[in-house]
Amino acid sequence: MLWRKWYNEDKPELENLPKSIDKQFNTPFDQMLGLRAIRPDRLISALTEFVRSNMGNQYVEQATFDIKEM
Repeated sequence: MLWRKWYNEDKPELENLPKSIDKQFNTPFDQMLGLRAIRPDRLISALTEFVRSNMGNQYVEQATFDIKEM
């Protein structure tokens, strides 16, 4: 039942894993591997959040295009 609730979340990558497996996926990278196995449709969002939290916004947000500057 806990897995079904987690699976049906709109953004499961932002939710905690069910307690039955939470200790096996103890790092954010491990959690992404689990997410990829169960919800591959949410992997891009999880990777974006992983890069943002570990490296910073400048690696995931594109600068606005300025035609005058070009």
